[in-house]
Parts: sequence; structure tokens; C-alpha cells
Amino acid sequence: MQHKSKDLVSIIVSTYNRRNYLLDTVRSLLRLKLNNSFDIEIIIVDNGSNNDLYIFYKNYYKSCQKISVYKEIRNGISFARNLGVKKSKGNYVAFIDDDAVADKCWLSTLYDCLVKNNADVAGGIIKLAWDDYHGWIPFCFYYIYGYFYQGDYIKELRGNINPNGSNIIFKKDIFVKYGMFDKSLGRNSVSLLSGEEQFICDKIKKNGGKVYYTPFAIVYHNISKSRITKRYFLRRLYWEGITDAIKNKKIFKLTSILRFLKRIVFSFFVYPFTLLLSMLLLNRKLFFYSVGYLIKNYGYFMGLTKNIINEIKK
Repeated sequence: MQHKSKDLVSIIVSTYNRRNYLLDTVRSLLRLKLNNSFDIEIIIVDNGSNNDLYIFYKNYYKSCQKISVYKEIRNGISFARNLGVKKSKGNYVAFIDDDAVADKCWLSTLYDCLVKNNADVAGGIIKLAWDDYHGWIPFCFYYIYGYFYQGDYIKELRGNINPNGSNIIFKKDIFVKYGMFDKSLGRNSVSLLSGEEQFICDKIKKNGGKVYYTPFAIVYHNISKSRITKRYFLRRLYWEGITDAIKNKKIFKLTSILRFLKRIVFSFFVYPFTLLLSMLLLNRKLFFYSVGYLIKNYGYFMGLTKNIINEIKK
């Protein structure tokens, strides 16, 4: 009697100068409870850390057969993730950030959701583990720190809602069919661009593919003190706006025009009013809600202007 061979899930972790966090991430991956349907390999892609760290990772994990370490000299998370996909041996590819810790059942539940629903992509909950937080960030902006929650039951994600890149699994052939992560999106050492996984999920949906969510696959995302500052908060939202402008250029549709008009109205009328109201009421969260959206829309208009200038130059 022939036994079906096990699937292999390649877990890709791209990292940049986060030694202590990465060690915790990999430790959580080595403690995963796996079902009998698949095995795992762990691929660490160093993306521009100093050479000592790359050598440290190579030596530290050389005795673990499940772990491979590579170096991507081109800076940017999309470059690193693409290298990880190319080096992977699995027929499924999962991603987790280098400052996140996986629940013991994370991958088993993520894999089951993908396979049982014949989905192309699946993602789960991301909970935030704040280092030192004093409650000034409005909840509506938790998503810029990776927070993701879409309810307490398994479901297909439709519209513009997609899993976060720190808790996501793909069928590997997706990257053959739709291409790799877009290198013009995603974080690097000089910008806080994002949306590389969102963009590929949008392409999958547009072509009739399925993206699923499970609340049983949980990842805890560590948020360091350096990212719980006003400066980081506003800078991150500025780049979020630029990301939106880039994605709108790549996938142009009627909703893009409607969102543009909405940004105009809210930027010139609604948010200035709520900003003034926040100062009158001495409401800190309303203040950062207003400033946050004004900065995000400013980034969007700057990105849109750059797109127009580039088109004129062609």
C-alpha cells in the first residue's frame, strides 16, 4: 500500500539587525506542534545586517538540519522574501517577521485552513506585544504595527482585506502564476513602505483565487520602544500613504477615484475640524487620530504627485 508523501512547508523569516528578537522567533518555530500531514524547513534571510550577524546565524544554526541561512545584499523585505521563496523546497511557503513569536499551533492551524478550504492564501490573528506603551495610539492605527483580527470564525476574505505578512501561508505555485513580491513595495533601510503581500493577495482575488482567514493561527508581534514614539508613528503613516499611491497606480479602478475624492474631502474639511476639536477638548487620542490621517493623506498626495511626474517624464 502506497502512503502519500508529506507536504513540506517552508517558513521564511527575513531579518535586519534583530539578533535577540530573531532568536526568539526561531525558538518558537522549533517548538511548533506539527500534524502528520507536513514537515517544515526554516529559511532565514539576512537582509543587510552587518556581516558579523550573518556569520553568527550561520554558525549558530549550522547543527540544525531544518534551518538554512542566506544573505540578500539588495536591501528591502521584498528582495529578501523573494530569495527565500527561490531557495525554498516546500510546496507551501509561510512567512513570519523576525520580531514575532508563533503560538505552538500556529502553522498546523494555518496549513489546515489553507488545505481544507482549497485556498491559495491563508492568514491568522496577529496580537501586539508592546514593550512600553502608554495608550496614546488610536486603535484604528494598530494595523501599522501589524495588528490583524477579523473575527472568531474561519472565513474567506473578500474586498480589500488581506492577511498580514507576519502570519501568512501561500501555495508555492502562486509565485509562478502571479510573480514574486513587488520590489517597489515593502520596507527597506530608508523607507517604511509596506503592502507587498497585500498587492499579491489582491492579484490572486482578481483572478478568482481564494484568500482565507483563521482565528486559530496566532502570532505575537513584539513592538519595541523605538517604534512607540510620535516620530515613528507619523513617519510610518506618511509611508503608508505613499504605499497606497503606488498600489493605486498598479491596480487602477473606479474605487481608486472614489477613495481619492474621499481623501480630498476629509483632508480639507473633516480632519482639520477633528484636530481643532481635539485641542479644545484636550483629547489626546482624537488629536493623534486627526494628525495621523492628515499625515497619511499627505503621504498619499506626495506619492500621487510623484506618479504623475514620472508619467510626464516617460
